[in-house]
Amino acid sequence: MNGLLESQSGAARQTLRRHRLYRRLLLLMLLQVVFTALPWKLHRLGMAMTTVMLLYLLTELGRLLPAGLRAGGWTNRLYRLLGLAGVAALTSWLLVPATVNWHGLLLVVLIVVFVFWSLLRLLQLLRQEQDVVRPVLAGAVAGYLMLGISGGLALSVLETVQPGSFIDVVSHKAFHTHEGPLHLAPLGPAWDVDFSRINYFAFVSLTTVGYGDIVPVRRLAQMTSVSLSVVGPLYLAIVMGLLISRFTVQTQEEEEEAAASDDGPSP
Repeated sequence: MNGLLESQSGAARQTLRRHRLYRRLLLLMLLQVVFTALPWKLHRLGMAMTTVMLLYLLTELGRLLPAGLRAGGWTNRLYRLLGLAGVAALTSWLLVPATVNWHGLLLVVLIVVFVFWSLLRLLQLLRQEQDVVRPVLAGAVAGYLMLGISGGLALSVLETVQPGSFIDVVSHKAFHTHEGPLHLAPLGPAWDVDFSRINYFAFVSLTTVGYGDIVPVRRLAQMTSVSLSVVGPLYLAIVMGLLISRFTVQTQEEEEEAAASDDGPSP
């Protein structure tokens, strides 16, 4: 009996930890979106929040593992090392002049692999949920925002690797910086560049809206934009299927409990 109570208590603690993760992750994502919409200079806070997001992911998702992954300790260590490498590469890209192309390309690879792995872990955590409650919905939304923010980061890095990867069709100019309609200076640090327009384009691609005001013109930027357009609906389909199945089971269980209580004990 004591063992059963301890097991139930442990499961309840795990559920609370998962729900706390979902809420905090959504708060981080929303803060990044808000900071990206702020005027230049304050917009830099969004870049700093990206580093905080990566650190939070490698700390919490590296600790709060789905049940099927607990036996594989080496995968957990590899996940954390990959996250730390991504944080180091992001910090270097923000502060150090981009003098060589491989520097930015390495960051793109690290971020894409780490975020994809993080989303897989997040989906595995969502699979463990028995009830569709507000924290679970927060986790699902946080994963979608993470895709858009990470896509914006990847496209921003590509612009520093290949200046002029994006064209503003409305003004017929190359990608705008805070100094005017100029190509990005490949020797300047990314910390001094306003990437708000590219982050906007990343979410437009993710949602497959396609306003057409910004166009990727370099091949690498085009393929990355197409990848975002594919991943966005795919994530929504997976999450919606998962949540609908859980909600259906939850509804059936509630109906069965209500029917049993209505019947009551026989006289």
